[in-house]
Amino acid sequence: MNPTKRLTCTCSECGGSIQSPAELVGTITQCPRCGKPTELTLAVLPQEPAMPRKLIIWTIVAVVILALGVIVPVAGLKHFERLAARQKDRPPAAPGVKDAATAAGFEVSAFSREQGPDNTEVYMVGTVVNTSNRARSRVTLELDLLDAGGSKVGIARGYRPALDPGAKWQVKVPCQGASKAVSARLASITEGQ
Repeated sequence: MNPTKRLTCTCSECGGSIQSPAELVGTITQCPRCGKPTELTLAVLPQEPAMPRKLIIWTIVAVVILALGVIVPVAGLKHFERLAARQKDRPPAAPGVKDAATAAGFEVSAFSREQGPDNTEVYMVGTVVNTSNRARSRVTLELDLLDAGGSKVGIARGYRPALDPGAKWQVKVPCQGASKAVSARLASITEGQ
């Protein structure tokens, strides 16, 4: 005896399952659940996407990470190229001036800009300390005046007739003709004979 293959069909009215022989698919019959006439059709299997959703999400994440892995280093290189170009435009610092001042027995602080009381004059202020154990005479200080970009815009000089051992000189040097100066660096410090 040849057994008939049974399939599960779906009622078009109530959506219920109907077991029927395979050769009856496409015919009309009465649904055992709702009692209404329905065509015997095979149940449609849910379609799965060609690519699982997790795979799509992880692919997008990987692409974003790879893009950032390219963009961030390129942006960083551009930034450092601009910094290098700005450094190149700046005049080189006087080599070893601060070290030479220290070796000569002077401790020189950093200099900063100070506005005069009437806001028309600009000064560079800092300190010089005689760290030696002897008195110093005719001490001359020379500063390179720098603009906001670090470029030299002038020179300022200060003079002190005498500086005792351990004494601190509160330097206040006018920046005549260099109103764009925002900072200064030590160019030289000498002592007269």
